[in-house]
This record gives sequence, structure tokens and C-alpha cells, in this order.
Amino acid sequence: MFRNSKGSTQVWLNDLGVCLFVLIGLTLATHPVVITASGHLMYDESIWLSTTEMNKFITFYFSAFFAYFLIVYLVHARKSNEKNR
Repeated sequence: MFRNSKGSTQVWLNDLGVCLFVLIGLTLATHPVVITASGHLMYDESIWLSTTEMNKFITFYFSAFFAYFLIVYLVHARKSNEKNR
């Protein structure tokens, strides 16, 4: 596992989470692509998100990111407290 100079994996988990959420979100929001039954990617302009759908997607997406962020901090805090005892 990646560790910073203090031996904590929290910073790396947060950085990795941020990168993954941003990459997945940008990909889903900007590329109207469908995966066919045979596993091929097919460009399809008809699946562009409308403004309402995009707002729902962004709300859900950042709620999921916030939940991930809190879970990483809570788990890290709990493990830190156990180590200090």
C-alpha cells in the first residue's frame, strides 16, 4: 500500500478516490457512449443528458463522493484511535 512519510495511507486513499471520481464522472457526463451486447463501444448522441438529468447526476455523483470522503476519514480516525491506546 502507498504510504506518506508519516506512514499513513489516508492521504493516498483520498487522492485515489478523488482521481477516480473525477475521471469516472467526466467520462460519464461528456461521452455519449453505449456498450453493446458484444462489448463494443458505440457513439450515440441520443443519450446526451438533458439539463435536468445532468443536475440529478451531479447531485448523486457528489453525494457519493462526499460519502466516500467521510467514510475514509471515519475509518482512519477509528484506526488511529485504536493504535494510540
